[in-house]
Amino acid sequence: PSVVCPSRERRLPLKTFARRTFAPQDVCPSVVCPSRWHLEATVDLVYQWMSSNLLSLNQSKTEFLLIGLPTQLTQLSDPTHLMPSNAIITPTSSARNLGVIFDSTLSMSDHISSVSKSCFLLIRDLRRIRSTLDHTTAHTIATSLIHSKLDYCNSLFLNLPQSQLNRLQLILNSSAWAVSKSPKFCHITPLLKSLHWLKIQQRIKYEVLSITYKTLKSRQPSYLHSLLNVRLNRTTRSPDIITLQRPSVRSR
Repeated sequence: PSVVCPSRERRLPLKTFARRTFAPQDVCPSVVCPSRWHLEATVDLVYQWMSSNLLSLNQSKTEFLLIGLPTQLTQLSDPTHLMPSNAIITPTSSARNLGVIFDSTLSMSDHISSVSKSCFLLIRDLRRIRSTLDHTTAHTIATSLIHSKLDYCNSLFLNLPQSQLNRLQLILNSSAWAVSKSPKFCHITPLLKSLHWLKIQQRIKYEVLSITYKTLKSRQPSYLHSLLNVRLNRTTRSPDIITLQRPSVRSR
């Protein structure tokens, strides 16, 4: 926990999860050099702190990811990072954080590809043993193994292009065909209804609404509750409806 201490001197927040430390920072393309020096100084402080506490900074696993619009990323000249051992690292195209793969444009394409690969392997194995299973057991296996991967952090898929959501929907459709032993081109909507499965778009919206409702009721976690602003003095047909203010978006 005391790893955070060096960042206070540079005012750069560090977040540590499962032996990994993250240092997020906003960077404007016009002032990238001061931001890069700021980040390098913070990494150097962390390196010194770990050395003084008989710890080692694994520089071979240190990743440097720039996130922004394609036009913004092209404005960054020489986006390299200098490590304490004078090793130079360049930005990576994607990085894993708590099981989710983030890419430089937040298209989630790499993460969806990883989910598709693992899920289709499970669906193939399920089809191999489907003849030996009853419907309830096959339904439980699909829900436990495949749906858990589709629903993990699926709130990040909100407002993604339909082309990306279609890739996730294909996974859900394939698992439904495998459970019900239906042909590949069987109409999927009545099949999903019979299995009581929501479509991908509906699952994402349900997850976002569920998180929002729980956050408003419990006021926890605080970092999410601080982002929710309830609109007051608004006349609606139902007084029980809670309306949230739409956050303003500022682009650089």
